[in-house]
Amino acid sequence: MPDFIDRLAADLAHAVSSEMLSHDASKVTPKRWWTRPHRRVLLMPMLLLFFAAAAVAATVLSEPTPTVLVADGLSCMEGTVDHVYAGSFGVEQRGSTPSAACGKLLKRSPGSLVACYNARFGVTVYESNGAKNQCAQAKMRPLPAGYAAATARVYRLQLALNRLYNSQDCISPTQLATQSQQLLTRFGFVGWGTQLLVARGQASTGPCGTFPAGAGGQSDATGALNGRRHVVEIYNGPSRSVFHDMELTTPLLTETGTECFTTTALEKQIEALYKPTGLPVKFAITQEQRGARYDGERQTRLAQNCSIFANAQTAPDGHTILVWLNNHKAPPLPYPGPSAPSTASYKPAA
Repeated sequence: MPDFIDRLAADLAHAVSSEMLSHDASKVTPKRWWTRPHRRVLLMPMLLLFFAAAAVAATVLSEPTPTVLVADGLSCMEGTVDHVYAGSFGVEQRGSTPSAACGKLLKRSPGSLVACYNARFGVTVYESNGAKNQCAQAKMRPLPAGYAAATARVYRLQLALNRLYNSQDCISPTQLATQSQQLLTRFGFVGWGTQLLVARGQASTGPCGTFPAGAGGQSDATGALNGRRHVVEIYNGPSRSVFHDMELTTPLLTETGTECFTTTALEKQIEALYKPTGLPVKFAITQEQRGARYDGERQTRLAQNCSIFANAQTAPDGHTILVWLNNHKAPPLPYPGPSAPSTASYKPAA
């Protein structure tokens, strides 16, 4: 039984570090350049079991350096070390202490929080239960010596990477990788490199180099550092200006849950949103990915045969907007197969 629990805990740790979990923890969305790293998760009883397994039954991994811990991001838990009921992963620290960053997110005083090193989930902040040695009591450890200095060092690198990215509307992926490597060397990140990636299951989404999107929806080096692998991750994507225009569809993540749209009505609304930008729009409509569920109201709308907004990206040309819609009556995605429609399946609105 312990081995089984350990495997489950390891699987969840991998999901948390490389995937975006939905609000109901039942839909896993692949990490792509257009997604936001920070997402709040309600921790259901089975998920709580995983956290317990991670803290109590897991095999301790090789000790990461403070720099790796900072680079791999921050988790903010709602609840104490012995009673967690929700969590936010991939929280942007931006040079502040873990308690300050999580306090801002959770609307708590930093002094009411405690930060621990969790061997499976990295630096994790909890609400204090008032006891002494809370981290040790939960089979976790305090933050290692040198963590504060590493926080400042990583933040200086992130700022420099963002200045590099923002210096042009479209910087090529190879140029972004080459100059990012130069910054790694300048800031003393020995043994670190860069990696050019393509969003999983997708063709190239543009001619420009980009970092994963931050909490503001724009490319941000905060989500580009992969501490465990010692790399800066770089994706193909659109230009900065097109990236900004793509935020026009973000409110539809909420609106298609609060209102029932027909496919035609939803396509017309999206075309109207993009008309001032001059960017062409194409659509693909399928059922949701097999075995996946959306959070809250959007799943309810799907059950009512409404159409919902699933995602948006750019075509390989970097300016055609590809919008993916879901409807229960639409054709299913191939299974097993890609987690989103192929680029060729997107068509102009009827």
